[in-house]
Amino acid sequence: MLSQENNNKRSTWSGRTYVYDPLSILFHWVIGALLIRQIFFPPEIEGMPFDQRPPMVTFHTGMGLIILALVVLRIVWFLRRGSAPMVENTPLWQYRVAISVHRAFYVLMFLTPLLGFLSTFSAPYEIAPFNLFYLNSEAHAPTFWFELPSFIHKQGSRIMIGLLVIHSLAALYHQFHVKDNLLRRMIPALPPQEDD
Repeated sequence: MLSQENNNKRSTWSGRTYVYDPLSILFHWVIGALLIRQIFFPPEIEGMPFDQRPPMVTFHTGMGLIILALVVLRIVWFLRRGSAPMVENTPLWQYRVAISVHRAFYVLMFLTPLLGFLSTFSAPYEIAPFNLFYLNSEAHAPTFWFELPSFIHKQGSRIMIGLLVIHSLAALYHQFHVKDNLLRRMIPALPPQEDD
């Protein structure tokens, strides 16, 4: 009921003047910054001997758990808040692509850190996020239960890089070429733009 009321209220607002609420903006930029840091996690780690990996992987795992918690909170907030209104005169195909990219992002933002977290239980080295607790305190040969989720975790990160590029280019295209104030939704400090 609450979600429907929110959607009805937002449907009367102009898509060009709509600005996300402060909590949604905070989730967007904090999760985005953490994801970029995680995605570009030093690639040379995969070529390192297992006994040299724990410090880097431990930090990476801790940050991944923070991202996973924030994504869950963001999804809960999204379900409570409802969808933002579509910008007027947006071609239907662009709207559908935007929805698809956002849904794929949400799925990957949840599954990628989750799979990374699950792989740590079978990792062939110690992992203790922020040195608070052990997820795995044993050293052993890598197993299928470590290698499969690790592989999917890595591929999910690569797909997110592509989605991040598409998302960023689309936002810049709308803001500076179409000039429909789309980027201003997440950066309220930007001055409003008018059509030429």
